[in-house]
Amino acid sequence: MSSIPTVGVPSPVPATVPAKQVSPTNPKWQDLWCAILFYLHLAWFATCSLYAIRASYKHLFVIKKHLDLPDGLLGFLIAQLVGMVFTSGLLTAISMLMLRTRAEMMIHVSMIANIVLTALFGVLAAILRPNIFGYMACGTFLFIAVMLTIVYFWVRSRFAFSALILKQVMDCIEMYPSIYTVVAGVLVVSIVYASWFSVTFSAAAALYNEYDDALHGALLFFVLFSFLWSSQVLANVLQTTIAGVFATHYFTPRGQRADKATSGAFSRAVTYSFGSVCLGSLIVALIQLLRIVLKSATEKNSIAGAVVDCILEWVESLVAYFNYYAYTQIAIYGKSFVQASRDTWELIKRHGVDAIVNDNLTGTTTSMLSLAIGFCCGFVSFLLSYLIYRETMGLSVLLSLSMFLLGMLIPMVALQVIGAGSTALFVCLSEDPASLQRNDPMLYNKIVSKYGQFQA
Repeated sequence: MSSIPTVGVPSPVPATVPAKQVSPTNPKWQDLWCAILFYLHLAWFATCSLYAIRASYKHLFVIKKHLDLPDGLLGFLIAQLVGMVFTSGLLTAISMLMLRTRAEMMIHVSMIANIVLTALFGVLAAILRPNIFGYMACGTFLFIAVMLTIVYFWVRSRFAFSALILKQVMDCIEMYPSIYTVVAGVLVVSIVYASWFSVTFSAAAALYNEYDDALHGALLFFVLFSFLWSSQVLANVLQTTIAGVFATHYFTPRGQRADKATSGAFSRAVTYSFGSVCLGSLIVALIQLLRIVLKSATEKNSIAGAVVDCILEWVESLVAYFNYYAYTQIAIYGKSFVQASRDTWELIKRHGVDAIVNDNLTGTTTSMLSLAIGFCCGFVSFLLSYLIYRETMGLSVLLSLSMFLLGMLIPMVALQVIGAGSTALFVCLSEDPASLQRNDPMLYNKIVSKYGQFQA
């Protein structure tokens, strides 16, 4: 039996590997300059946050005097937040369990649930607001529901293949449940950081509204940029960690388990490969920031603004999608970001992975599950707030939108495990289809029957 190249070291991957702890030998620090830049930026963000919060302290605590808020609203908000976290967490746990045992059924359920919930929101908009605005909202939601229905019937024949992908990914998660520890940790850090950003951004905005000068405008600009970059880094550290764990599972013989696979993958993601993660995240964050700036600058010219935003959104999606596969190369081989990007492009051209990606509904399923869970949280929030504060429709809408967005956060982070595992599967498959043939013959035969270029 040939030996495994250590995950995190750039070298060819053989077809068979021993089941032992996978850890890097002679690892190299990649893109270290970008990791240092990220830490310096975090230190500056903390400094700006401290200044903004202290300088606008009086503004943050006198806002309530200018608002006509119902009595008991604070307690109601806390109750809603606790209920949202419980509901979202429970639905996420149920979704993960069902994906493990009923993958194909969950693909159907996730798509149908979004169709029904979207149509329901449209009907409610017309009932609760029987005017031109309510009818316009109803028409928009119903149009989206119709489009989702068309997509459902169009891709239904591909559900079986996606179910096989999900099974392979869920087998890895079952073998290495410690992945959930990393997911939970990233989720907690994301929530804490988002709360910190919200307070800082509100403080910076209050200062800018008061002074309206270049200094405080730059402060607001930097705070926004920091949030975009840091959010990308958090998500991509999770992506890289999961990809490393899945690569270890992929190249380990069936029934054998590598020791400390999760901790090893995480330690590489936040040390040797952290600079590469920061560099890829910085590129996407800059594109997002450019979209925001140009959209604000062209706000008065709606046509030009729409065209520019559409182009930049397309570029952002393309770069983010490409980076997703590059992070898998980084996790497996410990490459620099530039080298991983080049090799990813060559890999895709050489093996035609894009053909399989088009047939893979794994990402669509996880996205729709997150959306459905968010809809449930938002819908429950709207009903409760509307029944209690019937005369304040604006408050009900605002609360439902907030709970919808927050309700999506938990499943989006938790279900990222599946998307990252699916991506790692494609990269590993391109490098070594023989391992899949050995470990999961059913999935291998299904792929080879449709895509012969992956014949081992």
